[in-house]
Amino acid sequence: MELYEVPITWEISPMAINPEYLPPTKTPAPPMENFEQPFSFPMFEIETDPELEAALLDLSQYLLEPLVEPPVLTEEELRKQEHAILQEAETRAERDYEMWLNLWNYPTLE
Repeated sequence: MELYEVPITWEISPMAINPEYLPPTKTPAPPMENFEQPFSFPMFEIETDPELEAALLDLSQYLLEPLVEPPVLTEEELRKQEHAILQEAETRAERDYEMWLNLWNYPTLE
């Protein structure tokens, strides 16, 4: 059995040395003073309908308001609801257990 020497080259990424390193881009970054001004994209500017804007504003205000006021429940009503939920969970558990027993005892074809 012959052993061969394989040269191993290690390449260290500049990101490993300095995480803030960004590789050079094809186009230079714009100067920082451009970022302080609002962006304008002339090709994406569209004229908006003032009536549509008003309708959307009204709709957004409507959506932000609660549609139905949540009911204020007394402690007695809360206890009744909790009891009903626990009863429902108990009956579901019993029903599921009976179904499991029926499946477990189901005769198999051998």
